[in-house]
Amino acid sequence: MRINKLSMIGILLLFSLISFVYANTSGTNIVISEVLYNANGSNEAGKEWFELYNPTPNAINIGLWSVSKGSNYPLPLLTFPSGTVIGAYKHLLIGDDGTLPSNLPTPDFITAVSTLYNSGDGISLKNNLGQIVDAVGWASVSNTDFYEGTKIPGGTPDGYSIERKEGSPCGNAIDTNNNANDFFVQVTPNPQNSANATEMPCNITSDLIP
Repeated sequence: MRINKLSMIGILLLFSLISFVYANTSGTNIVISEVLYNANGSNEAGKEWFELYNPTPNAINIGLWSVSKGSNYPLPLLTFPSGTVIGAYKHLLIGDDGTLPSNLPTPDFITAVSTLYNSGDGISLKNNLGQIVDAVGWASVSNTDFYEGTKIPGGTPDGYSIERKEGSPCGNAIDTNNNANDFFVQVTPNPQNSANATEMPCNITSDLIP
């Protein structure tokens, strides 16, 4: 079967849209807001988690969206059931499938978070069309679908998280398409689930972290 030039261009454009990481610079979509991939202690099962955040004034339906990790090869972690919604200025907490620590809020979803590598890994969030909505990567991860711009440097101490900076328009929503600039190492992790209070109102100027 012969494929003309216009058809080939269309195919290439389609694949570029599917794999391209969309920076949420205007604060109009879901972001990965915090990740704890290096828990305290030698047995990390059940202690690791990551958090999604909706920085918009409208609920967003993430039904059939998916999350995967990308160390040596992409590995699916979770597909959200149809009808899953993150409310305005609200969080969603994804916890590990081991024994949960008592100080962790009840995760909204459970999956194998402890498979994230401390030495280098990343999380990619895709919508139901397979388009990358957000990605966060650290240390030696090499697959560009699993980080934006410059990766977060490695070496996060045990029990610390990486957290997105605050601002634009509210809560942990900074997204300049550069993980190293958008995240900082959080000494006191603050996992939040869908039952936590909303992040608003907030003062954008005072909430910005330099």
